[in-house]
Amino acid sequence: MTEFCAKPFAVTTSVAVSLNAVPMLLGLAFGVRALGETDCAQLGAWLLLQAVLSGGHVAMCLYCFRLMQKPYDLSEPNDRNFNARIQHLVMQHVH
Repeated sequence: MTEFCAKPFAVTTSVAVSLNAVPMLLGLAFGVRALGETDCAQLGAWLLLQAVLSGGHVAMCLYCFRLMQKPYDLSEPNDRNFNARIQHLVMQHVH
């Protein structure tokens, strides 16, 4: 656990996963259940959409965490330091 906490974005990843796991699981559970009922079909669709968005947030956070674990390549302008890597992540990977 100490090794994980020493890595960049470890706290951000932990917080993102912990804050999104419960809404994602509850959204899936109650969303699927509500889709079968005629009175709550729209609510079920909304809960499933929120669960998918929470899952996307966790996936993006894990992707950023994995991307930040690679060693720096000082010969590459987009990967020479932390700021260059963040700038490249925002400008190239997100757009």
